Amino acid sequence: MRRIFLFILPILIVIAAAFTIFGYFQVRFEEGKLFDDMKRKSKHIAESMELSARVVFVAKDMRNANYLVEKFETRERLQGCVLYDKDGNIIAITKRFNDWKEKDKPYVKDLLSNKTDRGELEKFKGYTVYSYALPVTDYEGQVLGLIEVIHDTSYVLTRLTEISSKSMKNP
Repeated sequence: MRRIFLFILPILIVIAAAFTIFGYFQVRFEEGKLFDDMKRKSKHIAESMELSARVVFVAKDMRNANYLVEKFETRERLQGCVLYDKDGNIIAITKRFNDWKEKDKPYVKDLLSNKTDRGELEKFKGYTVYSYALPVTDYEGQVLGLIEVIHDTSYVLTRLTEISSKSMKNP
């Protein structure tokens, strides 16, 4: 009996190690896929809002800016939106991320001057969020303002936890 146990034990250890390694790589692959999807979605949303935001920035219409942000908030539950004027001041923000006003954002002035977009993971009130900022220009290339889409990453992290716990239960 003891010989059988000593024969089977290394096999079980190798199988458990294989499942653990497979689970680790599965979680890393899924993490990359989920974050890529979130980044792509944030970029597409900002680009789709660009035309509407351009009209708001040209007309300097605060009412329509707030309306645009409110409509965004009703459509996108896990996201927030911020509109900045050409000086980097917030003109409209979703209610869910209203405290974003207090966060230090040194990148805004840099993005407005360089006319480049930016996507980064950031910490906000103990959470991790993905922030994608897109400068809005007029047809001559002058910067009118900036759209920032803020995506809550809690769904991604919850999904990864689920996958991780399932892969650990499977061996």
